[in-house]
Amino acid sequence: MNKLIAILLTLIFLFSSSTTAQHPGKLVINPKLLGGLGRGIPVTDFPNGHWVRRDEHGGSYIIPKLPPRKSNKPEELLIIGVVPDIHKRWAIVLTHDKAELYQKLIEYRDLKSRGEIRSPRKMMYVKNISVATKVTSFFGEVKVKDMPEKAGSFFLTVMPGELEKYGYFITFVSYTPREGGDIVDLGDDFGEETNGMLWLTETDRPEDGALTYTMKVVEAKLTDESLKEQTYVVEPVQNE
Repeated sequence: MNKLIAILLTLIFLFSSSTTAQHPGKLVINPKLLGGLGRGIPVTDFPNGHWVRRDEHGGSYIIPKLPPRKSNKPEELLIIGVVPDIHKRWAIVLTHDKAELYQKLIEYRDLKSRGEIRSPRKMMYVKNISVATKVTSFFGEVKVKDMPEKAGSFFLTVMPGELEKYGYFITFVSYTPREGGDIVDLGDDFGEETNGMLWLTETDRPEDGALTYTMKVVEAKLTDESLKEQTYVVEPVQNE
């Protein structure tokens, strides 16, 4: 009888662990694939310019103007949108699919429960997101009208090499930093809920061989259903 109870308790624990990783939280809003970094940012007349977003904590995100592409792949892909809670920290996890995501989150929580802090981050690819809490300037006195300016706007760049290595499935995760923790520590509630999912694919366009990135919104809050599937066609590099 005691053995049966122990088995049942084990099954309940495993079930709760697997379902916790699948618990959806508040979803990111209107994620948009703007294309390659440098084309998605509407700044072309500043030869040495850079775009700066500052928040109330004094942080900034600086994007230098990139040199011309030498290959048909962009240096980075640019995704923007809005997070539902500016009081948390935000990150993405790259995996190959949902199954891998949930398995890694279960393994992560298991390591956390055993007191590991740095090890969990090594076993899955996590990338922090820059989120604006208060936008104060763009190019000094020059304001770029086309970029999101309200609090909660996020600015995410991913490199094609990152996607090829870790997976094209992007999951948004929010977390509360541990008191006294450092930037490596993701916080005790990391992985308890997911806040949005995107699926990127990379293909060659049949008619001319141009590289095409397609982004399907798996989970997000959309006020515009046309954002459900988005495409960015990379202009081929012209040989000199």
